[in-house]
Amino acid sequence: FCGSGSMGSNGTYAEYICVPEGIAVKKPQNISFEEAAGIPSAGLTALQSFKRMNLALTDSILITGAAGGVGNVFIKLLIAKGFTNFVVTAGNEESIKSLLNLGVRPEQIINYRKEAIYEAAFVLNGNKKFDIAVDLVGNNVAEIAAKLLKINGKYIDVTNFSTAESRGILFSKGATIHNISNYAYGIEKQYDYYKKGLSELNHLVENEIITAPHIDVIGGLSKETVDKALKILRENKTGGRKLIMKIN
Repeated sequence: FCGSGSMGSNGTYAEYICVPEGIAVKKPQNISFEEAAGIPSAGLTALQSFKRMNLALTDSILITGAAGGVGNVFIKLLIAKGFTNFVVTAGNEESIKSLLNLGVRPEQIINYRKEAIYEAAFVLNGNKKFDIAVDLVGNNVAEIAAKLLKINGKYIDVTNFSTAESRGILFSKGATIHNISNYAYGIEKQYDYYKKGLSELNHLVENEIITAPHIDVIGGLSKETVDKALKILRENKTGGRKLIMKIN
């Protein structure tokens, strides 16, 4: 498996693509090729986010959109490394169920369709602002996450969907902003980033420290399958599963 989705190509909607040898790593032996296909993009993004935060066990963390592909792996890394002081947001019962199955406690989950994120998160964090905000949603949610961050806190931007309002709030708080990009390493041809990251994810999965993302094989390689997948993504109905096309 490899990190091809971040190498500046138009994606992997093809039977075959050409990738640098340096980004190909042997997949975990205890999972299928279909499961392995769900790891690189979300896994590398989650791993980079986790490492660049330079967490302390006492840090409080807000994670928006935690039930998606990146959030799924990120939560697994947090729990595997002993971090428990976090609050997450989700927007439907399927997403909430997937988070509970990961080991997130019910009292750590905010259903943003039923509760106001700002007020609920503030209370769940002991009426205090958060040390770290991990934004996996962007747009107006980025503004809420920015408001919930403490002065000089760390803001992890995974989406590139920040707004002028959220950037202004973060500047006024003197926040440290970490823009997460796997693509950057491909531009500079720093292929060791992909090899090291995927090798670490391989180790974590093979040793059952974390599990591979849940997947949904939605069809073979065709325009119809792509249209189906994009519709599921637009309607936010993945339930934390990675959508996989299978080459027959």
